Amino acid sequence: MSETHDDTPRYLRPYVRAAARHGGTFEAQLWRNREGQRIRFEAIVSLAGTTSFEGRRVLDLGCGIGDFAAHLADTGIAVAEGVGVEAVPELRGAAAARDLPRWSFRAGDFVADPTVIAAVGPDVVVCSGSLNTLPPRRAREVVTHAYAASRLGVVFNFLSDAGTRAGEDLHPARRFDTMRMLRFAVGLSPRVAFRQDHLDGHDACIWIARTNPALG
Repeated sequence: MSETHDDTPRYLRPYVRAAARHGGTFEAQLWRNREGQRIRFEAIVSLAGTTSFEGRRVLDLGCGIGDFAAHLADTGIAVAEGVGVEAVPELRGAAAARDLPRWSFRAGDFVADPTVIAAVGPDVVVCSGSLNTLPPRRAREVVTHAYAASRLGVVFNFLSDAGTRAGEDLHPARRFDTMRMLRFAVGLSPRVAFRQDHLDGHDACIWIARTNPALG
């Protein structure tokens, strides 16, 4: 998709426009810098625990150019199987071209069609940055579907409204009501972990584990 069409969902349009300008590159993912991305990835792994990824079937929703998969490989975490789902062809093609061991990348809009989540049969689902352009209700729907489809749980980050940079303009991304996201998470499972210390409150991360410990 090299240009934004009228039938492109609003939440995908910023990425389609960025891909038209930058192709399948880091810049097209709308991260501000690689260091911030790395810090978020580290927070996700530390919160869910390395055992949630090592030897597991991992699903990365909105995988972009495969940077999270590369982060796991670079830090010595070997998944049993990794699947990245990405709706923007330029980004998906760049991810596939990296030829990351045990990872495959497929087309899909997991917001409009949540069946692509369950189809993978994941142990753990990751959403890193992929909720940023969604309305809060749609974001919670994605997390709910991811949790239901997972064997171990879902881990996701979002831009927090409770940090020192809460008033900063982040368009086309948006901030979420952090306390509401926490209440929502606890409504899915009592086994919830939360972090907001990794970027001075700019970003928050939640891990929602399945309620049956025997599944681990």
